[in-house]
Amino acid sequence: MLRYISIWNKLLKPRVSSLVLITVLPGIYLGSNTRPGAGFISIVLFGTFLMSSASFMLNQYIEKDLDAKMERTKNRPLPSGDIRPTTIAIVAF
Repeated sequence: MLRYISIWNKLLKPRVSSLVLITVLPGIYLGSNTRPGAGFISIVLFGTFLMSSASFMLNQYIEKDLDAKMERTKNRPLPSGDIRPTTIAIVAF
């Protein structure tokens, strides 16, 4: 189970996505004429997290062949065979 979580953690990159969310939050307030509600903020942040995670997965999908050749990236989930490319394509889209 921990291995499965680790694979998805490497694919979704939640630490990087959290940095994206930190930059989106002020934008929500700056772009609104009124104080945005908690529901609106939650939806925007969740949608942003999904989109940033999907972009990280698609990037790894596109670069899987190059990643397999590089020492630094050959142990990522796709080049190492921990997860199938079709799974990434389906989840990311």
